[in-house]
Amino acid sequence: FHVTTPDAGGHSIHGGNSGEVTFTTGNAKLGNSGAVRVTTGDSIAGSGGDIDVRVGQANADYSIGGYTERGKQGGGISLTAGETTTRRGHGGDFRIQAGEGSNEAYGGS
Repeated sequence: FHVTTPDAGGHSIHGGNSGEVTFTTGNAKLGNSGAVRVTTGDSIAGSGGDIDVRVGQANADYSIGGYTERGKQGGGISLTAGETTTRRGHGGDFRIQAGEGSNEAYGGS
């Protein structure tokens, strides 16, 4: 499964934005809203699959037709846990955890 947006290559300083990919779940009134999960499979005889998130870089100085565009910045990363407005609730958790080396025969914990 592969999703790609086309490259942009406009000949004008205003005509070259590449595509956007958006995954969105619906809102819920009385139940829980949907989840978005990105998971790679396990492996018996090889390595587990990676998840790679890369943000695009900005070209330093780019000229088209005598006009030079300056001061652009590379793309950012924003991860935000969910807010709650309930009286006794708390905002969503944010967790990052590294994998464990668990084979004691080879020095794991």
